Amino acid sequence: MTAGTKFISAVTFVAVSLVAVSSSPAVADPADEKGAESRGVTTVTTPARTVFGPSDPNFITWTAMDGKVHFARALQPDEIVARGLNKNAPNAEIRVVAPTVVKATAAKSPVVPTQKPSNAIAPAGVGILSCWDDWWYQGWSGGGGLHGRTELTWCSDGTWITDVWKNCFGIDGGYPSYEFLSCTMSETYGVNWSAWDVKTVLQLCDAWIPLWGTCGHTRTFWAKFRHGAQGQIVELEWHLG
Repeated sequence: MTAGTKFISAVTFVAVSLVAVSSSPAVADPADEKGAESRGVTTVTTPARTVFGPSDPNFITWTAMDGKVHFARALQPDEIVARGLNKNAPNAEIRVVAPTVVKATAAKSPVVPTQKPSNAIAPAGVGILSCWDDWWYQGWSGGGGLHGRTELTWCSDGTWITDVWKNCFGIDGGYPSYEFLSCTMSETYGVNWSAWDVKTVLQLCDAWIPLWGTCGHTRTFWAKFRHGAQGQIVELEWHLG
């Protein structure tokens, strides 16, 4: 195991390049950095969003195990409809369920991935739908910032995840020796499961040589989180570069 790498044994819970995976509007963030140059953000039409902040009980922040502030929120019914997240359940009753941070323990995994049975019977009535946004940064802020941002959205019917979306991009404002190189994302479980695992890996250069157009020193960051069908979030793995 390399230095700076942590694993949870019982799992539950910008200026030039970009790799992005996107199918939905980017997540709004009340804590977005100002003055940094953002590259590679997918161009989308973003509908008006409900104002949220510390006074919103459905918006939470916490310090993750890598020391970075993490953000999550439950989406409001108008947002879910505007973003087309109810397309697979247009008649569902939309419920706002606050996200929760679940601590992993060595003895028990609070959020166990379970696949929806192929013969599962649809619940009586129109069903329910809840959706959440989750986003975080990795990297550092000195000299204008060199870091990547991960954005996730997932929805569920209370038991099974029905829709997922993911995106990542980088910011490298400030020092000319800073360069965002890439971000890549991988996932397991997801739709028709009780959980969705997402991992983002960032390549950041803190010793860019403009004359040669090359990087003298690359740092790799990653983080992996699990997202449950009731809005749970659990940190599984991280690496500090």
